[in-house]
Amino acid sequence: MIVLRQSRYDLLLLGVVVVLSIAANLPDEYAPFDNRVLIATLAVIIGVSLIRYVRISLVLITAVLVLASNLPQEMAVQFGIDKNILLITLFAMV
Repeated sequence: MIVLRQSRYDLLLLGVVVVLSIAANLPDEYAPFDNRVLIATLAVIIGVSLIRYVRISLVLITAVLVLASNLPQEMAVQFGIDKNILLITLFAMV
C-alpha cells in the first residue's frame, strides 16, 4: 500500500479549497460573501497549487493553449490556427 505524505501546508490548502468550494455553491442568502469573490479566490488558490505541484512545462503548455484559443479570429486566420482543435486539446488536457 502506498502512503502519501502530506505536509501541514498541503492539508491546510486542501481544507481551504473545500471550504471555498462549499461556500461558493451556497445560495445567495446563506453565502458569507459574494459568490464571484469566492470563485475568484478559489481560482487563484488552484492556480497557485498548479504551479506548486505540477511541472512548470505543463502550466506553460496550458497557458499557451488558452492564449492561442482566445486569439481574435483575424489573427488566428493569419497564423493558420484552428481554434476548435486548440479547445479540444485544452479540454483533453484538463
